[in-house]
Amino acid sequence: SDLKIDRTLEGFFYRSLIHQFKFPKGVYPFGNYYEFGVGEGNSLIQYLKAVSLFCKDYKVLSDKLKIFAFDSFEGLPKSVIKEDKHQLWSEGDFSCSKQDIEEKISNLNLENTPEITYIEGFFEKSLTDSLRQKMIQSPPAIITIDVDYYTSTKTILDWLKPILPSGTIFYFDDIWPFHGNPNYGELKAINEFNKENFGYLTPFPILGMISQAYIYSKKIL
Repeated sequence: SDLKIDRTLEGFFYRSLIHQFKFPKGVYPFGNYYEFGVGEGNSLIQYLKAVSLFCKDYKVLSDKLKIFAFDSFEGLPKSVIKEDKHQLWSEGDFSCSKQDIEEKISNLNLENTPEITYIEGFFEKSLTDSLRQKMIQSPPAIITIDVDYYTSTKTILDWLKPILPSGTIFYFDDIWPFHGNPNYGELKAINEFNKENFGYLTPFPILGMISQAYIYSKKIL
């Protein structure tokens, strides 16, 4: 493709799709995208653009891919936890209705748009055991976590653990607002995840977004 996307999130998603697709079946997961924290839809749109290009370039039918978008659509929840607090964030920030996001996507007029399933609600209520049981049939291959808070990130990672395949690629949008302090935000949740000795999130710079991309591996492959 001639698209100039080397340093963009769209480019990262495009390369991630290629990376997982080109290996023999079973080496990497492929096809299911989870996004936690849809906000105004910017990351989701970047993924959809990448999918459209990927399907065109690699002759893949879009029905081979699925998208699951998790959000309250009410913006940031209230939090009194110090590990969440940042001077730039307030309750209700980044709110956008599902209808507005769907309209934005429709206006793109993209070819090869996969089905999108929206899971609505704040994560501590929406990420249930029964939902996870259903999602076993569609385990993630690429995951975006754009939720700002430590508590939200930890809730998501704890919920994901039983259904994560080795080779799942993560994009964490909000690692750096706390200047790399490991006691705050998404970075704290990632470090705690790794200390639990269940599996490992390891920086994965080879596809771009080098300071925010990680790959998951099970403890025993």
